[in-house]
Amino acid sequence: MIQTPPMTRVGVFELDSFYPAGQRLELAMMLNNLLAAPGFGAWMDGDPLEIDRFLYTPAGKPRVSIFSIAHLSDPERMFFVTLLLNQVLGWMRAQPGTTSLRALLYMDEVFGFLPPVAAPPSKRAFLTLLKQARAFGLGVVLATQNPVDLDYKGLSNTGTWFIGRLQTERDKERLLEGLSSAAAGAGSSLDASRLDDLLSRLGKRVFVLHNVHSPAPVVFQTRWTLSYLAGPLTRTQIKDLMSGYQDQPAPAVAQAAAVVPPPIPGAAAFVPPRPASPAMPVLESPLPADVQQFYLQTSSSSASYVPYFFAAARVQVLDNRLGVSHTSDVAHVYPISEEGASSFLWDSGQPLPVGSLERVSPTRPAAANFTPVPSGVARTLKAANLERTYRDFLARAHSIDLWKSNVFKLVSQPGESERDFRIRLAQMSRERRDSDLDALRQRYASRFEALNRQEATAREALGRQQAQYSNQKMQTAISVGAGLLGALFGSRMGTIGRATTAARGYGRVSQEKQDIERAQAKLQDVQQKKALLEEQLRQEADRMAAAIDPQMEMLQQLAIRPKKTDIAIRAVGVLWIEG
Repeated sequence: MIQTPPMTRVGVFELDSFYPAGQRLELAMMLNNLLAAPGFGAWMDGDPLEIDRFLYTPAGKPRVSIFSIAHLSDPERMFFVTLLLNQVLGWMRAQPGTTSLRALLYMDEVFGFLPPVAAPPSKRAFLTLLKQARAFGLGVVLATQNPVDLDYKGLSNTGTWFIGRLQTERDKERLLEGLSSAAAGAGSSLDASRLDDLLSRLGKRVFVLHNVHSPAPVVFQTRWTLSYLAGPLTRTQIKDLMSGYQDQPAPAVAQAAAVVPPPIPGAAAFVPPRPASPAMPVLESPLPADVQQFYLQTSSSSASYVPYFFAAARVQVLDNRLGVSHTSDVAHVYPISEEGASSFLWDSGQPLPVGSLERVSPTRPAAANFTPVPSGVARTLKAANLERTYRDFLARAHSIDLWKSNVFKLVSQPGESERDFRIRLAQMSRERRDSDLDALRQRYASRFEALNRQEATAREALGRQQAQYSNQKMQTAISVGAGLLGALFGSRMGTIGRATTAARGYGRVSQEKQDIERAQAKLQDVQQKKALLEEQLRQEADRMAAAIDPQMEMLQQLAIRPKKTDIAIRAVGVLWIEG
């Protein structure tokens, strides 16, 4: 195919001018060396690198796919990561835009794949994803230990940051530079000095969350976790993990091999074999004058042709109620036999591949031989009969199968599988869920704002009561001390007065303590109301998400057939096919 491709021109250029034979031979040799290399054999096995297959199961449910490259050499890692990223880009650009998260691409330790100075093959793909992926609903999460190892253009296109403790000042400077660029790109301001102070005081398991759409960074702490960190998997460990799956058949590989179909050699690809005819080929075909004759062109100049009944039509399927409008070109052939033109059924015919229609021509091949048409067929064959029976056949047998969702009030597109339709419904459900959640949060916003104000007021009152309690406690202690000193060194009347003052101080301390308890109870009451409101919001959000789960819906299957008036017969007659 490379040395002798199945075309003679590329656009307006001759093939040899566009890509000379010598260069095609060099390319074929390079590909042969690659395919014959012992280390390349492993790349010929496994599933095809189709992103859609790694994101969804055959039933249309989301899945998690993990690619381990720890066992590969550095050139092989770069080759695979670049190949994967470009496949992700191709898949991404085929998706419609959305504001909801469709998929997530995560890479741990991106060091070396997005460097600040060098330009490895993966860098351009990463920068493209960081700039464009969010418009298609694709999230990109990159992890690194040293921000200084990343290109600043990548940092400036990052919207959400999770920042832990940094070891060097260079890392902190590069991080602040990237945060400033990202904030400027989002049209927000960044208090670099405050953030610098936060980063300098971070402890273990403490992180800073910075979002370019949030007014201020948030400091949070992770919980203690117990996990077994075994490190990267070796080839032997990967083999052990996959031992239970390798014995299963892999239909994906066979399906991938069928992506590029072989050229159709003639009638054998789509019609049953004909019995050998003892008749000798003749040069002329004795057919009525009103019967058109067509020829399936081949590369052979002296081929022997056999006749088939042939009909082609353009079928339009319309359903205004469902909003369906689909037009397709169809063609069928049927072997001509001794029984004549009135005994055959198009139901027993074979569909002609759409690609073969381009090779159907009314031009008769030169120096070709033609098998004789049976005399009975030649006498009774009528074009009007072929057209009428073919129209009846298409109105009865031709249909497009669709899936209907009664929940979303949506019908699948012609040719869309149930899996792809459920994936599209899942994306619609996420968009609807996000919209409903935004409306739900807006509905609860005023109640949360009121509780937040009450909580702030209760905290302020508690702080004030605690301060008064501490002050009164100190004054009482001073009065008690003064009373003790007066009892030892002062007069009797002064001692009685100071004792009375100390007693009143104890009473006020007790009163302040009760005030603190009341303030604490009020704060706890507000916090409890806030927690109940948050739980109520969470439950409503869960019910909202569960109510529109497309995976739980029973889809309705529809079959829509065309009307006879929507069937336009384009050609009927006899098609001569190389036998």
